[in-house]
Amino acid sequence: MKKTRFFVLFISLLLAGCDFKKDLIADVLTQLKPKLDQLASQVAQHDEALHLLRQDVDAIHDLKKNEGTAMLVIGSKAHSVLTTDVGNLIFKIKDIRDVKGLSKVGLVIGNPLAAKLQNLKFKAEYGSLDESGLVLEGSQKFKDVSLTKTLKAGAWTRVVITLDQSVSELGYIRLSEPEVGTIKLRGKS
Repeated sequence: MKKTRFFVLFISLLLAGCDFKKDLIADVLTQLKPKLDQLASQVAQHDEALHLLRQDVDAIHDLKKNEGTAMLVIGSKAHSVLTTDVGNLIFKIKDIRDVKGLSKVGLVIGNPLAAKLQNLKFKAEYGSLDESGLVLEGSQKFKDVSLTKTLKAGAWTRVVITLDQSVSELGYIRLSEPEVGTIKLRGKS
């Protein structure tokens, strides 16, 4: 019987302690809830700030990627400047013809330098644009272009490049990574 009384007393104290602990935990949680809500709000603000920061970094990477490139938009009469290691060259689309599903793009290249340039090479990225004028993801194609025509000093030179995309789908051409093969100046070196 002593064991039974002890057991009942022990269980009673234990249960009374549980109610006390339950109330204590409820009070602590009630006190912590505003702080937890505040921390959750701060985490959401930091997540938004981090998202905006990532967008800014991506935009800077895009600018860096486009640095030194010439962007030509189909249908625009604007020219674009391609920076080479010897100076700037000016590119403009003169005309485009559709030949058996390919685009024959007539370019005029302005060489404002006092030197003739030979064996110009560059990369051409081309593709479609969306309604807002941005490059349509997944439409990009690439081509290495090597020109055999000499770019005369202080003059415009017409060249034609062939791109494997129909004129109706072609929205832009981006030129990059220029390499000048030979530079010729007047006189002897």
